[in-house]
Amino acid sequence: GIAIIVQPTPTEVKHYTENPEMIRRLNEFSKQNQLINTENSMTTHARLQQHPEEWYDYHKKLEEIRKSWTIDPLERIIQRLKKISPRLRIGDFGCGKAKIMEIFGSNRVKSFDHIAINEKVTACDIRSVPLEHAYLDVIVFSLSLMEKNWHEYIIEAGRCLMSTGTLIIADTVRSLTEGRLIDLKDVLIENGFEVYKEELWHIFSCIEARKK
Repeated sequence: GIAIIVQPTPTEVKHYTENPEMIRRLNEFSKQNQLINTENSMTTHARLQQHPEEWYDYHKKLEEIRKSWTIDPLERIIQRLKKISPRLRIGDFGCGKAKIMEIFGSNRVKSFDHIAINEKVTACDIRSVPLEHAYLDVIVFSLSLMEKNWHEYIIEAGRCLMSTGTLIIADTVRSLTEGRLIDLKDVLIENGFEVYKEELWHIFSCIEARKK
């Protein structure tokens, strides 16, 4: 799972400026995000397979930055998933440290990322995951619609979801309203999804869509 960090709030700015080490990590993190967002996923995947330490370093920084968030979108998504039927199968696309699997178990959750944090996670390029058609009931993209070809992730999600399956996407408000994901809703509609719910979570936004 690769994430984007938006312009911090005034409170967060004060926190960062009082912590020079945090400023350094934010700068490095921003550079890593910029690199990933300007390349195709197959390029990212090949590089991380050769240099997995980059992935681990990225997520170490991300865990530190998470502590400053007023709302963690992943935690909100987990609470949402706790309310659905335990029979429904979940796909975590860009799972990072596989926290959703940790909560709901590997029998129910299929987790994918460029690097596998453990043997129950599948390392792959998310534009092509090793699942049969219509296998999943719910797919989650928690801050993981990255790379230039992110629209291919949406196509793959459509392939893997059963009819009327649910897609849950969390990303920054900035990315969704004026940034690289500004046409996300159009891409969803073009690929057979109906957007039925949107929520604002501080600097993040959550979109839920249903496969027609």
